[in-house]
Amino acid sequence: MQDELAAARKQVTALKIELAMKAFSDQLSAAEEVKGAHLLAMELPGLEKETLGWLADTFREKYPDNGICVIATISGEQVIVMAAVTQDLIKKGIKAGDLVGHVSRQLGRAGVERRTWPSAAEGMALKSPRRWPASGPGWKERSNRS
Repeated sequence: MQDELAAARKQVTALKIELAMKAFSDQLSAAEEVKGAHLLAMELPGLEKETLGWLADTFREKYPDNGICVIATISGEQVIVMAAVTQDLIKKGIKAGDLVGHVSRQLGRAGVERRTWPSAAEGMALKSPRRWPASGPGWKERSNRS
């Protein structure tokens, strides 16, 4: 019985990842262009942080230059945010850790950065978000501000 339960859990996890990949792929080809950079910001609920990292890597493969990707997932009372920035934009001063910090503050918590490099960062907010900051009226306009 334990083996069957473990197998069922693995199957559920695989299906969640498959659904997330489909949603991500659909959005990946339609990334917004903001000030010459490809921007993808989205929420994919119920994923593990490792999956977010893999999705960020997939984004960087599609957009090796001029790319910014911010993905969030909600799991219970925890929000995990992953950001990825291409090397050319890092040279212009855009850093993944800064993006994760900003998104975490918008979600109502300062966030806890788990892993930070200029090109990738992961953070966590410890309560469910009030709102996803890259949605709603005016998010593109806020992104375009200098």
